[in-house]
Amino acid sequence: MSAALQKFNFPSDRTVIVTGLPVGYYKADREGLAKKLTEIAKDYSDKCIVKVVPQPLGSFFDMFFDEDGTTINDKLRTEYIGIVNIGFKTTDILAFSEMRPIMRMSTSFDTGISTAYDSIARDIYAEYGLMLEPHTIEQAVKLGYVKTFGGQHDISKFSKI
Repeated sequence: MSAALQKFNFPSDRTVIVTGLPVGYYKADREGLAKKLTEIAKDYSDKCIVKVVPQPLGSFFDMFFDEDGTTINDKLRTEYIGIVNIGFKTTDILAFSEMRPIMRMSTSFDTGISTAYDSIARDIYAEYGLMLEPHTIEQAVKLGYVKTFGGQHDISKFSKI
């Protein structure tokens, strides 16, 4: 975070930092994270407000607003909405009613894209004897193959949904 604050050179009198936590960690960890981020930000901003929100809130707002902040679908204000947010380590479910999160109906699972990558890595190892890092697997899934000194190995059969 220090690098981001340095890079963007935020005005010292009005810095607001918003970050997210998986739903399952939100209640227990939000205050501690906000406190830690506020301490870090003190070196870059005199008055810094840190807001920690459930991660799926970003998906909700993406559905509700366009890039200019204009409401896309005003009907959503009165709807019951469920957001499923698949992240790298967790899958979060966040329920909304009339624009308010319903935390008692929301949860996290410690299963995300990394779970799929781990499975693909095991398949690649079993088939080709290659041990790959997560970032290498991500690239290989996008390309459909993995490169080695001996050529290319097709991995599309391991990554089909």
